[in-house]
Amino acid sequence: MFKNNNHYLILKSYSIMLEELLHDLNDSSNDFEITVVSTNNSSLPKDKINKISSKLDVNITEITENKYSKNALKSFKKQDFSGIILPIHPEKTEKYFPLIRLIKKEFIPPLFTYNNLDGYQKITRWNYFKLFTKYLIESLELERFTPFRKLYYFGLKHKCPVCHSKLRKFNPHGTKKLPRPNAKCPVCNSMDRQRLLWLYLKNFTDFFNKNLKLLHFAAPEKIYNLLKSHEKIDYYPVDFKKRRSDLQLDIQKIPLEDNCFDYIWCSHVLEHVKDDQKALRELYRVLKPGGTAIILIPINAEKTEEFIHLNTPKQRLEKTGHHDHYRNYGFDFKKRLVDSGFKVQDLKAKDVFSSEELEKIQCDESEIIYFCSK
Repeated sequence: MFKNNNHYLILKSYSIMLEELLHDLNDSSNDFEITVVSTNNSSLPKDKINKISSKLDVNITEITENKYSKNALKSFKKQDFSGIILPIHPEKTEKYFPLIRLIKKEFIPPLFTYNNLDGYQKITRWNYFKLFTKYLIESLELERFTPFRKLYYFGLKHKCPVCHSKLRKFNPHGTKKLPRPNAKCPVCNSMDRQRLLWLYLKNFTDFFNKNLKLLHFAAPEKIYNLLKSHEKIDYYPVDFKKRRSDLQLDIQKIPLEDNCFDYIWCSHVLEHVKDDQKALRELYRVLKPGGTAIILIPINAEKTEEFIHLNTPKQRLEKTGHHDHYRNYGFDFKKRLVDSGFKVQDLKAKDVFSSEELEKIQCDESEIIYFCSK
């Protein structure tokens, strides 16, 4: 696919490490020149660039731009590039369509997208049309289209407790290896586990009726908006990305003082963390005495299986069903919580809600919520 003695332009984004892309590219050819455009202040240190260049025997010229723009792309148009490579997130290809459209308009050389699962894909007229279609569907998920989605999906079979929509169905989510046919609310995008926890907190606790300080990891959009505007909740949404977070931090090393939160909400985060036990100790540290950490994880095995040693997303996908999961949790997860210092109450969905109620919100009866106190 890639020829020797040619010059390729790589538009670098946050979704992939440049070194990983270059290693893959180097397997195809070993005599080419690369210009890297780094955006959003994501440029690599010069010593890193030099190290990669010498290690892979490629010539790298880095140009830093604050953002992708027509002017930035036009400045490269006069140069003789054999091809353009756009690194993208493997599960969010359609989100890059505006940029792909801009590149196709400004450049003549062939455009390739790259992700660390599927490798390279040449943007032909056919898959350009497919990306455009997906982009249109994705655009309909924006907040301003909520009334239209409520009307389109209206029905009496199901109900979302988060957005209060009456629905004829929920949408599928998950991966090809681990499909979840009725996981996602088509109106507010809440997942099955989020609907379960929201309904439990609303019906069986005083969570929404008292003043509290809440630390929330990886908040989904609708729940983020509801909690952010709640007058009694001192809300601290955190993530390693800026979107829907006031703090960007690593859960394995939380830069906050001890004993400062009444509640911690951590749903389906720990499977993405290399050292989950270190993360649990950090959660215990920042939780107030008498406070509660609400923790949910996907359970895909009888006993927890660790895959920290796997180095590539493809290997992790094969073992866990997800390219960014480091383990398959089992029913022994409760012991990890206890070993971190927590007092634990594990609550199964079927022990709290009837099968009719679970069918209404489309949640599996085996889902477990761990309430961890200090």
